[in-house]
Amino acid sequence: MLCKTTMYPPLRALPLILSKCVPLSPKKGSRDPETRRVCAGGAKGQGEGSFQVCRSINIYSPLRALPLILSLLALSLSNGSLPARADIVSDVKGLPHPDSITFLGAERVASNLVRAVFVVQVPGDSSNDWQTIGSGFFVGGTQTARTAVVGVTCHHVVEIAARLNKEPYAGINTENGFRRSRCRLLYVDATNDIAVLAPIHNAGENIEVENLPIPLDMFDNGSSLVEGKGVLITGYPLALGTEDDRNHPIVRFGMIAQNAGRSVFLIDGTASHGNSGSPVVTLGDNNDRLVGMIRSVVTDRITLFDGNGALSADFPYNAGLARAVRASLILDAVKKAERKLSE
Repeated sequence: MLCKTTMYPPLRALPLILSKCVPLSPKKGSRDPETRRVCAGGAKGQGEGSFQVCRSINIYSPLRALPLILSLLALSLSNGSLPARADIVSDVKGLPHPDSITFLGAERVASNLVRAVFVVQVPGDSSNDWQTIGSGFFVGGTQTARTAVVGVTCHHVVEIAARLNKEPYAGINTENGFRRSRCRLLYVDATNDIAVLAPIHNAGENIEVENLPIPLDMFDNGSSLVEGKGVLITGYPLALGTEDDRNHPIVRFGMIAQNAGRSVFLIDGTASHGNSGSPVVTLGDNNDRLVGMIRSVVTDRITLFDGNGALSADFPYNAGLARAVRASLILDAVKKAERKLSE
């Protein structure tokens, strides 16, 4: 909604307009579906010890005011003639549309994304030793299990735990700090390298979990898979992010390098061992979308020869491209898994 600015030139009226029309903090009682908090505790029909969404958290994004600001700037530069949203880029020199700014909103998205991810670990050889085998992220409930919270990671990550004859654990944030929760396997899509886990807790425990599950309406249908679009990759590469039993996942930049319409797409960005299961989220004008999950990296090889022309070394290296499975396939797996929780 635009306020009346009859007595003020557009730019001079901007502070007044923003103060009147754009709230600087969320109103009490307002609802915002961007993020949801989860808590522990069994719910009827969902099994003892499952995690549930316990309440909504209102998060206001200052970027919502950006289209208004850009429109006002365009109005000022066009002598009172306001161009349509789609014409801002072409009609006003040097004033780009928000979606054309590759990493717009990265800090805002990262602040929520770091609370959605979890590290996947298995017990080590000693009681205080843990081995990181991958990353994962929490997802909120579907229509059939609205309050259920499950974890998504790669199938090959849980296969590592199976080969070691150990159960996978998810590292979660609680009101009492970082802790690890044992997980049971709900569903596997081996073809697309997807596994859905259910974090569980001991009977009688009442754990306040501070992780924020990714809502289902944030899953992309493929329309955001545009080459050149900026993305964030968040997880635990090279076993980093849980030093001293404190949860600080690693956030990396990238961009969609190729979308050939297959089950996987390519990202121009560095992913490493431990990033398997990391969510891939696009950035834009308050329209962030979960577009996929990291499953592998593209490798090249370095071949070295000695002075006589004989092969002396041949080893792979990270080519800077990562493969990610599409969000639509992840969503299918989540819905199939959550039916088990609602039975």
